[in-house]
Amino acid sequence: MSTKIAILCVAAAVAAAGNVVAATCPIAAQVSARRPTVMLGEPIDLTLVLRNTTAGAIELRAPSEKSGNVRLSIAENANPTAFRSYNGPEWGTKDARRPPVRLKKNGSLRLNLHVLSNGVPRVAKPDPKEISTPFAFGAAGRFVARVRYEDRSNCPDQPVEATVTIQVAAPAGEELVVWDRIKTCAACALLLHTAELDPNDRASQDAVALFRQIVAQHPRTRYAKSIRTVLSKIDSDNRGDSGNYGDEDDGG
Repeated sequence: MSTKIAILCVAAAVAAAGNVVAATCPIAAQVSARRPTVMLGEPIDLTLVLRNTTAGAIELRAPSEKSGNVRLSIAENANPTAFRSYNGPEWGTKDARRPPVRLKKNGSLRLNLHVLSNGVPRVAKPDPKEISTPFAFGAAGRFVARVRYEDRSNCPDQPVEATVTIQVAAPAGEELVVWDRIKTCAACALLLHTAELDPNDRASQDAVALFRQIVAQHPRTRYAKSIRTVLSKIDSDNRGDSGNYGDEDDGG
Protein backbone atom coordinates (compact mmCIF):
# COMPACT_ATOMS: atom_id res chain seq x y z
CA MET A 1 0.00 0.00 0.00
CA SER A 2 1.40 3.42 -0.92
CA THR A 3 1.91 6.13 1.67
CA LYS A 4 -0.78 8.26 0.05
CA ILE A 5 -3.37 5.48 0.22
CA ALA A 6 -2.47 4.74 3.85
CA ILE A 7 -2.95 8.39 4.81
CA LEU A 8 -6.34 8.44 3.08
CA CYS A 9 -7.39 5.31 4.94
CA VAL A 10 -6.42 6.83 8.29
CA ALA A 11 -8.23 10.06 7.44
CA ALA A 12 -11.35 8.10 6.49
CA ALA A 13 -11.20 6.16 9.74
CA VAL A 14 -10.87 9.36 11.77
CA ALA A 15 -13.77 10.93 9.90
CA ALA A 16 -15.89 7.87 10.51
CA ALA A 17 -15.06 7.89 14.21
CA GLY A 18 -16.02 11.56 14.38
CA ASN A 19 -19.48 10.73 13.04
CA VAL A 20 -20.30 8.16 15.71
CA VAL A 21 -23.67 9.07 17.23
CA ALA A 22 -23.82 8.91 21.02
CA ALA A 23 -26.34 6.47 22.43
CA THR A 24 -29.57 8.07 23.59
CA CYS A 25 -30.01 7.84 27.36
CA PRO A 26 -33.51 6.58 28.25
CA ILE A 27 -33.45 8.12 31.74
CA ALA A 28 -34.39 11.69 32.64
CA ALA A 29 -33.47 13.19 36.02
CA GLN A 30 -34.92 15.96 38.16
CA VAL A 31 -33.83 17.14 41.60
CA SER A 32 -35.64 19.40 44.05
CA ALA A 33 -34.97 20.76 47.53
CA ARG A 34 -37.50 20.46 50.34
CA ARG A 35 -36.35 23.88 51.55
CA PRO A 36 -34.47 25.89 48.91
CA THR A 37 -33.37 28.40 51.57
CA VAL A 38 -31.59 27.33 54.76
CA MET A 39 -29.25 28.80 57.32
CA LEU A 40 -25.64 27.72 57.72
CA GLY A 41 -25.48 24.49 59.69
CA GLU A 42 -28.99 23.37 58.74
CA PRO A 43 -29.56 20.25 56.65
CA ILE A 44 -30.53 20.16 52.99
CA ASP A 45 -33.01 17.48 51.98
CA LEU A 46 -33.00 16.74 48.26
CA THR A 47 -35.25 14.47 46.22
CA LEU A 48 -33.91 12.90 43.04
CA VAL A 49 -36.50 11.63 40.55
CA LEU A 50 -35.44 9.30 37.71
CA ARG A 51 -37.96 8.75 34.92
CA ASN A 52 -38.14 6.25 32.05
CA THR A 53 -38.51 8.19 28.79
CA THR A 54 -38.76 5.18 26.43
CA ALA A 55 -41.83 3.56 24.90
CA GLY A 56 -41.31 0.38 26.92
CA ALA A 57 -40.06 -0.91 30.24
CA ILE A 58 -36.37 -0.71 31.19
CA GLU A 59 -34.15 -2.08 33.95
CA LEU A 60 -31.69 0.20 35.69
CA ARG A 61 -29.21 0.02 38.53
CA ALA A 62 -30.92 0.74 41.84
CA PRO A 63 -29.94 4.36 42.60
CA SER A 64 -28.22 4.81 45.94
CA GLU A 65 -25.77 7.31 47.37
CA LYS A 66 -24.55 4.45 49.57
CA SER A 67 -23.53 2.28 46.63
CA GLY A 68 -21.85 5.26 44.96
CA ASN A 69 -23.86 5.45 41.74
CA VAL A 70 -25.49 8.65 43.01
CA ARG A 71 -23.14 11.51 43.83
CA LEU A 72 -23.50 15.15 44.80
CA SER A 73 -21.32 18.12 44.02
CA ILE A 74 -21.74 21.80 44.83
CA ALA A 75 -20.67 24.99 43.09
CA GLU A 76 -20.96 28.63 44.05
CA ASN A 77 -23.45 30.54 41.96
CA ALA A 78 -20.69 33.03 41.06
CA ASN A 79 -18.66 30.19 39.53
CA PRO A 80 -21.31 27.59 38.53
CA THR A 81 -18.96 25.26 36.65
CA ALA A 82 -16.44 24.76 39.50
CA PHE A 83 -18.15 21.88 41.26
CA ARG A 84 -16.66 20.30 44.38
CA SER A 85 -17.66 16.81 45.47
CA TYR A 86 -19.60 16.12 48.66
CA ASN A 87 -18.77 13.15 50.89
CA GLY A 88 -21.63 12.53 53.28
CA PRO A 89 -21.86 9.84 55.98
CA GLU A 90 -22.10 6.38 54.37
CA TRP A 91 -22.03 7.84 50.87
CA GLY A 92 -20.29 5.33 48.61
CA THR A 93 -19.65 2.80 51.38
CA LYS A 94 -22.52 0.28 51.36
CA ASP A 95 -24.83 -1.87 49.26
CA ALA A 96 -22.33 -2.44 46.46
CA ARG A 97 -24.54 -5.12 44.92
CA ARG A 98 -28.25 -4.45 44.61
CA PRO A 99 -30.86 -6.02 42.30
CA PRO A 100 -31.88 -3.93 39.29
CA VAL A 101 -35.05 -1.85 39.32
CA ARG A 102 -37.66 -2.24 36.59
CA LEU A 103 -39.36 0.92 35.37
CA LYS A 104 -42.43 0.64 33.17
CA LYS A 105 -43.23 3.13 30.41
CA ASN A 106 -43.29 6.65 31.91
CA GLY A 107 -42.44 5.07 35.27
CA SER A 108 -40.31 6.91 37.81
CA LEU A 109 -38.65 6.42 41.17
CA ARG A 110 -37.56 8.76 43.93
CA LEU A 111 -34.48 8.88 46.12
CA ASN A 112 -34.27 11.12 49.19
CA LEU A 113 -30.83 12.56 49.95
CA HIS A 114 -29.83 14.09 53.29
CA VAL A 115 -27.01 16.63 53.02
CA LEU A 116 -25.20 18.23 55.96
CA SER A 117 -22.04 16.63 57.36
CA ASN A 118 -19.07 16.34 55.00
CA GLY A 119 -16.16 13.97 55.52
CA VAL A 120 -13.00 16.01 55.10
CA PRO A 121 -9.97 13.91 54.09
CA ARG A 122 -7.11 14.16 56.59
CA VAL A 123 -4.35 14.98 54.14
CA ALA A 124 -1.73 17.68 54.00
CA LYS A 125 -2.91 18.95 50.61
CA PRO A 126 -6.71 18.82 50.23
CA ASP A 127 -8.08 18.08 46.78
CA PRO A 128 -9.49 21.37 45.39
CA LYS A 129 -12.24 19.33 43.73
CA GLU A 130 -13.56 18.20 47.12
CA ILE A 131 -15.46 20.22 49.72
CA SER A 132 -12.99 21.06 52.48
CA THR A 133 -15.33 22.02 55.35
CA PRO A 134 -17.03 19.74 57.94
CA PHE A 135 -20.40 21.08 56.80
CA ALA A 136 -21.45 20.76 53.16
CA PHE A 137 -21.95 24.52 53.10
CA GLY A 138 -19.22 26.29 55.02
CA ALA A 139 -20.18 29.82 53.97
CA ALA A 140 -23.32 31.73 53.11
CA GLY A 141 -24.31 32.41 49.52
CA ARG A 142 -26.20 31.06 46.53
CA PHE A 143 -25.12 27.63 45.30
CA VAL A 144 -25.83 25.10 42.60
CA ALA A 145 -26.20 21.50 43.80
CA ARG A 146 -25.69 18.86 41.11
CA VAL A 147 -26.82 15.27 41.55
CA ARG A 148 -25.41 12.65 39.17
CA TYR A 149 -26.68 9.12 38.65
CA GLU A 150 -24.49 6.62 36.80
CA ASP A 151 -25.87 3.60 34.92
CA ARG A 152 -23.45 2.57 32.17
CA SER A 153 -25.73 -0.14 30.82
CA ASN A 154 -28.43 2.39 29.88
CA CYS A 155 -26.40 5.58 29.60
CA PRO A 156 -22.84 4.59 28.61
CA ASP A 157 -21.69 8.00 27.41
CA GLN A 158 -22.21 10.12 30.51
CA PRO A 159 -24.04 10.16 33.87
CA VAL A 160 -27.60 11.41 34.14
CA GLU A 161 -27.64 14.66 36.08
CA ALA A 162 -29.88 17.42 37.39
CA THR A 163 -29.27 20.61 39.35
CA VAL A 164 -31.07 22.75 41.90
CA THR A 165 -30.25 26.17 43.35
CA ILE A 166 -29.77 26.46 47.13
CA GLN A 167 -29.73 29.74 49.05
CA VAL A 168 -27.70 29.52 52.27
CA ALA A 169 -28.29 32.41 54.68
CA ALA A 170 -25.76 33.68 57.20
CA PRO A 171 -26.79 33.55 60.88
CA ALA A 172 -26.91 36.74 62.92
CA GLY A 173 -26.95 37.71 66.56
CA GLU A 174 -27.23 34.78 68.95
CA GLU A 175 -27.50 32.34 66.04
CA LEU A 176 -24.09 33.52 64.83
CA VAL A 177 -22.60 32.92 68.28
CA VAL A 178 -23.71 29.28 68.09
CA TRP A 179 -22.55 28.82 64.50
CA ASP A 180 -19.09 30.11 65.37
CA ARG A 181 -18.87 27.40 68.06
CA ILE A 182 -19.80 24.50 65.78
CA LYS A 183 -18.72 25.46 62.24
CA THR A 184 -15.28 23.80 62.46
CA CYS A 185 -16.46 20.88 64.59
CA ALA A 186 -16.57 17.77 62.40
CA ALA A 187 -18.07 15.67 65.19
CA CYS A 188 -20.82 18.27 65.65
CA ALA A 189 -21.69 18.15 61.95
CA LEU A 190 -21.77 14.36 62.02
CA LEU A 191 -24.01 14.26 65.10
CA LEU A 192 -26.42 16.77 63.58
CA HIS A 193 -26.53 14.61 60.44
CA THR A 194 -26.92 11.15 61.97
CA ALA A 195 -27.96 11.68 65.62
CA GLU A 196 -25.74 8.71 66.46
CA LEU A 197 -23.11 8.89 69.19
CA ASP A 198 -19.94 6.85 68.93
CA PRO A 199 -19.21 6.02 72.61
CA ASN A 200 -15.62 5.12 71.74
CA ASP A 201 -14.89 8.43 70.01
CA ARG A 202 -13.69 11.24 72.27
CA ALA A 203 -14.50 13.91 69.68
CA SER A 204 -18.09 12.70 69.53
CA GLN A 205 -18.38 12.81 73.31
CA ASP A 206 -16.91 16.32 73.38
CA ALA A 207 -19.46 17.40 70.76
CA VAL A 208 -22.32 16.12 72.92
CA ALA A 209 -20.94 18.10 75.87
CA LEU A 210 -20.77 21.20 73.67
CA PHE A 211 -24.34 20.62 72.51
CA ARG A 212 -25.57 20.50 76.09
CA GLN A 213 -23.84 23.81 76.78
CA ILE A 214 -25.41 25.40 73.71
CA VAL A 215 -28.92 24.25 74.64
CA ALA A 216 -28.46 25.65 78.15
CA GLN A 217 -26.92 28.96 77.05
CA HIS A 218 -28.83 29.62 73.80
CA PRO A 219 -32.15 27.78 74.21
CA ARG A 220 -34.19 29.95 71.84
CA THR A 221 -31.98 29.59 68.76
CA ARG A 222 -32.82 27.49 65.73
CA TYR A 223 -29.64 25.52 66.32
CA ALA A 224 -30.75 24.64 69.85
CA LYS A 225 -33.99 23.19 68.47
CA SER A 226 -32.07 20.85 66.12
CA ILE A 227 -29.56 20.00 68.84
CA ARG A 228 -32.33 19.06 71.28
CA THR A 229 -33.64 16.53 68.77
CA VAL A 230 -30.20 14.96 68.52
CA LEU A 231 -29.68 14.90 72.28
CA SER A 232 -33.12 13.35 72.80
CA LYS A 233 -32.24 10.56 70.37
CA ILE A 234 -28.87 9.96 72.05
CA ASP A 235 -30.38 9.94 75.54
CA SER A 236 -33.13 7.60 74.35
CA ASP A 237 -30.54 5.22 72.90
CA ASN A 238 -28.58 5.30 76.15
CA ARG A 239 -31.72 4.35 78.08
CA GLY A 240 -32.51 1.59 75.61
CA ASP A 241 -35.82 3.12 74.53
CA SER A 242 -37.43 1.69 71.42
CA GLY A 243 -38.82 4.92 70.02
CA ASN A 244 -38.22 5.81 66.37
CA TYR A 245 -36.19 8.82 65.20
CA GLY A 246 -37.61 10.47 62.11
CA ASP A 247 -38.14 8.70 58.80
CA GLU A 248 -35.64 6.08 57.75
CA ASP A 249 -34.61 6.01 54.10
CA ASP A 250 -32.96 2.85 52.84
CA GLY A 251 -31.55 4.64 49.78
CA GLY A 252 -33.78 2.80 47.34
